[in-house]
Amino acid sequence: MSAKPVKPAPARRPAENPAVSYLSAERELLRHVQLRSLSALDEMYSYYGTDRA
Repeated sequence: MSAKPVKPAPARRPAENPAVSYLSAERELLRHVQLRSLSALDEMYSYYGTDRA
């Protein structure tokens, strides 16, 4: 009986976390967004009602 040669398993890349690939695409879009500080009035309206369900 002759033994058949064993083929090595194909090299597989480690599985990439789908959340990482999704967020990296979004991060690329948001990289150049310039944010400004809020005025006192903007802060008042942004927090108004957040303590209520």
